Amino acid sequence: MTARHTYTVANFDDKSASELRGHLRELRRSLLDSHSIDAFKSEMWKLKIEDHLHSVLTSEEEEEQKDGEELKRSVSVLFHFVRRPAGNERCLTDVRGWLDRLVAVLLRRKGGDDFGSRLFVLHHVLRCPAGVGRWAAKYVQVPAPEEDVGSEEESQSPFSHPRLKHLLAVLSMMMSPIEKREDFLKAMKSALSLSPVRKGEASDPDSVWSVMDHEGDEDEDLHDTWHLLSDSDLVSIFDQVPLDAFIRHLLRIDKADGEYRYDPTRSSDQNFMQLFAVATALVRELRRGFETFNRPRYRSFAKRLCHAILDVLRFVTNHWLAYKAARIESGGDGDGGAMVKRIQVEYDSFFLRVIRSIFGAHELGTWQYFAHVPYGAVSIDMLWRVFLVLHLDYHDDGCQKLENLDTGAEKKEVDWASALQEKDLLIQFEENLSKAWAAERHFLLTAFSAMAASRDPQNERDFISAASLDIFRVGFVLEGVADLNLAKEARDQLANICSAHPFALSLIVKEFCRDEEEFPRLEVRTNSDSSQGDHKENNLIVQHEQDAYEALAELPFDAWLPSDEDLDLLLGWLSQRPLSSLKHRVARRAISKMNWQEVGALPLKQHQSAALAVVKVAVALEKEQASSGLLESGKRHVIQLASETEEQRFCTWGQGVLSRLRLHSCDRDDPTCVRAVGGEKEGFADVIDFYREGGDALQSGVASSNPLALFLALQATTLGHSMPLVCGNGFECLEKLATAGRHEQVSRRQTY
Repeated sequence: MTARHTYTVANFDDKSASELRGHLRELRRSLLDSHSIDAFKSEMWKLKIEDHLHSVLTSEEEEEQKDGEELKRSVSVLFHFVRRPAGNERCLTDVRGWLDRLVAVLLRRKGGDDFGSRLFVLHHVLRCPAGVGRWAAKYVQVPAPEEDVGSEEESQSPFSHPRLKHLLAVLSMMMSPIEKREDFLKAMKSALSLSPVRKGEASDPDSVWSVMDHEGDEDEDLHDTWHLLSDSDLVSIFDQVPLDAFIRHLLRIDKADGEYRYDPTRSSDQNFMQLFAVATALVRELRRGFETFNRPRYRSFAKRLCHAILDVLRFVTNHWLAYKAARIESGGDGDGGAMVKRIQVEYDSFFLRVIRSIFGAHELGTWQYFAHVPYGAVSIDMLWRVFLVLHLDYHDDGCQKLENLDTGAEKKEVDWASALQEKDLLIQFEENLSKAWAAERHFLLTAFSAMAASRDPQNERDFISAASLDIFRVGFVLEGVADLNLAKEARDQLANICSAHPFALSLIVKEFCRDEEEFPRLEVRTNSDSSQGDHKENNLIVQHEQDAYEALAELPFDAWLPSDEDLDLLLGWLSQRPLSSLKHRVARRAISKMNWQEVGALPLKQHQSAALAVVKVAVALEKEQASSGLLESGKRHVIQLASETEEQRFCTWGQGVLSRLRLHSCDRDDPTCVRAVGGEKEGFADVIDFYREGGDALQSGVASSNPLALFLALQATTLGHSMPLVCGNGFECLEKLATAGRHEQVSRRQTY
């Protein structure tokens, strides 16, 4: 037996051991001597700095220097070290701690009203590296006016308060380009160009994302944007501005016993002119932020600015409406009078400036706020103008048009409804929609819906109609945007309008009834037996029809109060169109959803017309089946055994509709029911005379024992109301219903 063992042999090298001893000796000397000395020097310089800062703070508190130059100089020096690459995290922490102490004292100078010191600190904060929002946003302090009742500021005019001027100055500084920021950060260029994250700041949420444009390409080069603030920095700094407190101050909302008090009558006509001037200045400064920070990386900040602009508009709007209501309540001229009209004109101009601010920043995603604009207080003439401009080129021509609206270049009498129907405008609108981003199309349709839903249906029906038809055409008519699949989007917006203004459903039904050659997207044009046309195109048309049906069928027909003409249109689709056609299916869905069950919601005449139309179609289908040949009848019977046919589905649907209609006198209001039960003549005044008014379809249906015709005859005609006719023919109809298996309907009839 043989065994083998392998091992490693190490040879001791005297030369290497000597070198190692030398390195360890040098390391020990560095640790015990150099490092200790350096640590001691570091602590000594730290104590000297703290001693110096203590002397600066002590002299500041004791002598209350007028200019605070020494304090500001110390703050500037510390900010200078913040703008240098951080080689030692402890050093950076100490510098920020010293800044906290100095800035706190600096901001308290002169009772907190040293606006120069506050602007001085803001200048430094805006010139710090990205990430400054997490540790230095608290340095930005904008004192708000006092809100307590009885303060010295209560008697002052809210528009001449010095803190309001300071607010405008701060906003102007924040929204303007930061001068020489790149020069201040030149020491950081190498570090920031290599990595967007500073050492010790890896938790920055903005640093782990790459900014992409709408086509999916990387939008920014780090070597060109190294000196920029991050989106979260700007949001954090802007959040330090108490804009809501200043708005309460402008509206004279004070605080007493912990509760806010608001009285619109404390404002005068002159105050409104001043309010519009100050609000315009605020909006102008906020709008400048869109221009200065017009980069995809600042989308969150742009939305925050847009939200602030809308807050200003909403406060001003609510104040104006409350002021008008207070004038009316006190017997003043709430809607008339020269001064009120002048204020309305000024409000319209202010409203337009807000719309222009949102309109011009569409690349930053601000159009989503169009849906939250309070459109109810602006004059209808100005709303027409804004509505028209939103149909134009969104990138160039639209902005110029908005400018013209405010300068008066476009202020002339115009038939707006006709202007919106011009062929050139419709073509341009269709082209703009096809080029716009999906989000922009959504926000635009939402804006149209919000405009229409906010208006008065009594006096401004034309505008509501124009907005509704515009959305309808975008979703179901315009061929240029057919591939964008906007039917469901249009359905949602139309539903919002129809929920606020049910009469808009009548417009949609009438528009839907127009010539099919004008609206080829609204009908199926396929033919299974035809070899003409492209199969792919036919499938696309079928898909468009299905989208249109699903969209239109979900409209709130339950709130609709149709006129007789509107209902006749639906009943015409029901009786004259094939069962599988789009208009027939929409008519069935609309009739099913209408509010038939609530007593008095719809007139009896419409109940009767709907019932007769349903029976007419059912009888016609029965005759068509009876007239078909033996072979066709056999095929239909086989199909019925395999699946439910269109005819069967219609009869099932018709039975459900007839059961919901209030056709019998006992189904109506209590007085009518009492008179009918008592046999009074007035109780049968609206009952259909079966032999004179029933019509051929109903009579032939009863003769052929059609279940729907039998049920209608018992419910709505004299066969179910006149006792002689009930005894003569009514019981026979009940027997036929029972034979047809309609036991539920027979039981319902027996309750009468």
